[in-house]
Amino acid sequence: MTSMAGTLVAAVNKMTQWRAHMRAKSTTVNGYTFHYYEGGDGEPLVLLHGLADNRTSFLRSAAALTRRYRIILPDLPGHGANAADPGLDYSISGHVQALHGFLQHLGLEEFHLGGNSMGGHISAAYAIAHSGRVRSLILVNAPGLQVDDHLVYVGFGDRMKTAEDLDAVLARVYYRTPRLPTPVVRHLIEESDRAFEHTNAMVHAIRTGGDYYLNARVSEIRKPTLILWGRHDVVVRSNVAEAYKDAIRDSRLVFLEEGAHSPQLEIPGAVADAVTTFLDEVNSPAGRGFADDGLRGDPAAAAPPRRPQKRTLT
Repeated sequence: MTSMAGTLVAAVNKMTQWRAHMRAKSTTVNGYTFHYYEGGDGEPLVLLHGLADNRTSFLRSAAALTRRYRIILPDLPGHGANAADPGLDYSISGHVQALHGFLQHLGLEEFHLGGNSMGGHISAAYAIAHSGRVRSLILVNAPGLQVDDHLVYVGFGDRMKTAEDLDAVLARVYYRTPRLPTPVVRHLIEESDRAFEHTNAMVHAIRTGGDYYLNARVSEIRKPTLILWGRHDVVVRSNVAEAYKDAIRDSRLVFLEEGAHSPQLEIPGAVADAVTTFLDEVNSPAGRGFADDGLRGDPAAAAPPRRPQKRTLT
């Protein structure tokens, strides 16, 4: 049953990939193989998935975006079809280095960059580290700023065993929790169990590694930025969105009323529409910014302590 469900999930993803005019590709950078989707023509737009997700995350939004942009959706290190190498650095700064090597390998010199959740956190850190390469930035329910004592990266806790356990996880991601066929539920629980220890190890790397909090440097982001937020997110609260808006001068905050933590999974069309509107404005002849003159936050936080280095991909 689980095998049949896995086949069904793969078939649905394949159909979605086809409808989005995306091709599955892979390339090896410094001995590590990255799997990714690519499709469309125009300026490059790179979109990153979140923790314990994969390159399919933005596929349905890509169906609208490939009409005007070259879309690249990579599996991040340790995710999806990429190897779960325990020797890699899975901190945010480690992901930034790995992403930089991957994008350099593809020959991308300038591009639009965005992501959901951890992928947005990585995107923000990348825009700070490699500002000259980022044309614009899209943060979709992205953590990375400390505004209170609420923790985002908490790991999986106990292993999921029942449909109720899965529903509890989905309820944190979706505004309206999807009802899934029993075989698919069993498949997702099995996949979660298989990745349980690896995912928690990645969470530990994020919480103890570089760029965990970006407060001290986020105001260095000088690129046009769309802060796109599912209104009902309980994972990364809306005060983080407001903090990003205050800190990044050339930014716009847009709330999606029918979305939660991962709106690209639930309302992909609305996400695509918001991204398209934003990029149209970025590419307008005026090239105007989005923030009111003189509005600029300056949040601060102590930089995380240095930790023993793990292998990076650059």
